[in-house]
Amino acid sequence: MGRRSQSRSSGSSLPCNGRLIRLYRERKGLTQAELAQQSGYSVRLIGKAEAGKPIKLDTIEILAEALSDANLILKPCDLISAPATLAEKYVQELLQHQGNVVQEIRHFLADDFELRCFSNDESLAIQGFYQGSAGLSQYADKLFRVVELPDGIDVSSCCSLFPVEDDVVVWYLFQPLLRSEVDPAAAKAGRSVSLTTKLGFRNGLLLSQEDRIVVH
Repeated sequence: MGRRSQSRSSGSSLPCNGRLIRLYRERKGLTQAELAQQSGYSVRLIGKAEAGKPIKLDTIEILAEALSDANLILKPCDLISAPATLAEKYVQELLQHQGNVVQEIRHFLADDFELRCFSNDESLAIQGFYQGSAGLSQYADKLFRVVELPDGIDVSSCCSLFPVEDDVVVWYLFQPLLRSEVDPAAAKAGRSVSLTTKLGFRNGLLLSQEDRIVVH
C-alpha cells in the first residue's frame, strides 16, 4: 500500500493510547516500519501514535483497520487515549460550546449514553434522567439557561480532574451564578452554584454522566 496523502488525515486530532497501539502491533508481529507500510503512513507517524501524541481521527481509523485481524476487529475508539484526556476534552467543549456541545464530541459519545442530574434545589427544572445525544443536547441547553459562567473560562485552571479507572470526577473550581430569569432574587442574594461531574468511559467512549448541582 502506498503512502496516503495528508488530505486523508483531515478532522479532529486526539491523543492515542500508545501502549495499546504498540501491544496490538507486536501482537501481529509487525515492526513500526511494517505497520507504516501496511497503513500507508510514515514510520514517524507510527512513533508519534505510540508516544501518545495527538493524530488525526481519520488516521486513527486507518491504524485500527491495519491492526485488526479476523479474531480482533478494532475501532478508532479502542485506540484513543485514557479517560482523563477525553474528560478534559469534553469539559473544554462543554464550556466553550455549551448547548451545542454534542456536535463537538459526537465521535466519542456512546449511543447508549445516559446522564443523571441531582440538585439540592428542587425548583430547578434541570434535575432528571437524559439519554443519548438528544438527551445531552437537551440537558446542556437547560444547564446554560440556569447558570451563567464567568468570562474568560480556561479549562486548564478552572477544573480539577480525578481519574479512577474508567471514571473521571470533575470538580469545577469556579462558582457560576444562577441566571436572574431562573431566580429573580439571585442577583440580589448573590446565589452561586457548585458543580461536580462524574464521567464514565468505556472503550474510549463517554458512556455516562452524573451531575450534582448545589445552590448556595
